[in-house]
Amino acid sequence: MFARFVSMRLKNGNLTEFNRILEKEVIPLLQRQKGFREEIVLTNPSAAEAVGISIWEQKENAESYNREKFSEVQQLLAKVLDGTPQVKTYEVSSAGWFRRGASWGSPLRLCTPKIAPRPISFILQSYIT
Repeated sequence: MFARFVSMRLKNGNLTEFNRILEKEVIPLLQRQKGFREEIVLTNPSAAEAVGISIWEQKENAESYNREKFSEVQQLLAKVLDGTPQVKTYEVSSAGWFRRGASWGSPLRLCTPKIAPRPISFILQSYIT
């Protein structure tokens, strides 16, 4: 597996619109890409920062997306980003949390006996803020 780590600065006051664009436009575009497996987005509203981590079956899948579609994603997010996203790539050495009953492409959920299941993006955003 292979991962792309994209760090972004958000324009002040644009977190809601950023999340809307991700959910309605960017995630569906990613899901149509060959080899795409998951997207995790972390946000820090107080610092106007966001990080997107996408997981791919193979390095070639991520490279193809970068060549053919990433500029389209940048255009979709242009009105809410301050500057150009910075991209780093990594080999995934361990991903045990993907093996705990979640199928690829299904929303990851974390739960405890006393708390109703929530999408992981909610948990991570709540934890950071």
